[in-house]
Amino acid sequence: MTTASLDTPTQTAREQRLEAAGYNAVNIHPAHVEYDLMTDSWTDQVSPEISARMRDLRRRVDFSDTATHAATVFPFQHFLSVSQGRIAEAIFWRVAGKKDKVVVQNLLFPTTRHHIRGNRMEPVECPMRHVYARDSSDLFRGNLDCAQLRELIAEKGAGQIAYICIEAENNAAGGYPVSLANVIEMSALAKEHKIGMVLDSTRLFENAALIQRYEAGYSATPIREIVRQFCSHFDYMTCSLAKDFGTTRGGLIATNDERMLYRLKDALSIAGHGLTTHDKALVNTALHDVAFVEDAACRRVDQVARLHAACVAHGLPVVSPASGHCLVLDASDYLDPAR
Repeated sequence: MTTASLDTPTQTAREQRLEAAGYNAVNIHPAHVEYDLMTDSWTDQVSPEISARMRDLRRRVDFSDTATHAATVFPFQHFLSVSQGRIAEAIFWRVAGKKDKVVVQNLLFPTTRHHIRGNRMEPVECPMRHVYARDSSDLFRGNLDCAQLRELIAEKGAGQIAYICIEAENNAAGGYPVSLANVIEMSALAKEHKIGMVLDSTRLFENAALIQRYEAGYSATPIREIVRQFCSHFDYMTCSLAKDFGTTRGGLIATNDERMLYRLKDALSIAGHGLTTHDKALVNTALHDVAFVEDAACRRVDQVARLHAACVAHGLPVVSPASGHCLVLDASDYLDPAR
């Protein structure tokens, strides 16, 4: 055996970057990521399309525009801007926390669950029982199971339920939307039992596009009006703007509760919102650009439908029907040699 054969093999550039990042792919600079299958946030991506969009926003930014354009999109009375969606979540759940109580939800994003648990509340998932069923034709499988919600209220008592929290265009469900009929039903239950309703509206425009196309009674309703109707059933909202709104920074917290507003402001005065004056102006310009958001949401839904059709045509184990902003592949088909 030669001495050379005992030497440690030379690390590849990819291995060196991974080691430098502490073996956490999240810490790798986006410029070194060839295919990002982990996040669709513009905060963590680099591309010519993102650069072009940000140049356009900077070209149109108006520092004298003092209107809060969020109010033209979302029907809430009070808004607070922060640097990104997870900061909005962190601040909201820190302020809204009701210790040792339950937050009923569809399938929330992991960071949201972390913030709920971190403030001593218990997230309880009540998705539709067929949410991952390959043989289901239901498009609106992002819905909350209201039968389970009723059972939970009866079992624990309404006083033990802090909030009902819904993520539109439910990411963990495979990008499947929540129907307006489902929101109306759960909102009636929430009002009956005096339970607050919280919305993560990050992907609400794709959700609204699918409601317009596939939910009975909404084909003639404009997408922005569906967005407003959807939001009208909620008491509080958090939102990341670094997806649908085409900006690399920005998040929102919204509420109709003035007491909650001042508590949120107090929290932000300590934690900081992370936005410069220039950032705030760019975010406001992006919020004013609703036509861009609607167009991008519809194109994304169409792209996913085409990709889904191609996967089906090539026999890939894709979950059907096509959803809003992503596809789900059934990994069991790859793990089971018999399939």
